[in-house]
Amino acid sequence: MCKKFLIVDDDASFAFSLMNKVVNYDCGISLAESIGRAKIMLKNNHYDVVVANSRVPGGFSYTLKDEIGSDTQILFMSSMKSDYEELNKMGENCIKKNEICQKIEAICG
Repeated sequence: MCKKFLIVDDDASFAFSLMNKVVNYDCGISLAESIGRAKIMLKNNHYDVVVANSRVPGGFSYTLKDEIGSDTQILFMSSMKSDYEELNKMGENCIKKNEICQKIEAICG
């Protein structure tokens, strides 16, 4: 079954590296480079998984939580120790940015 991913990150080279990691899997991947764009995409589409960098243009990605349905898995990622710790203290599944590729491959595989 095809899984639909939304990657929320303003680092296009990182997002494309994620896309290249899952190209052999049956996955659809969309990219939003800001909180505003992500909100529009979430309003108009259903995603199985949202992978959101902790900070993108428009703010802290945690604010997207209200826009995401309960049947959608959300993975927050961060390379900033303070954001990583804050999200984990809030009870969120935050992954270090350099470890997200393995997590996505596990979901797709």
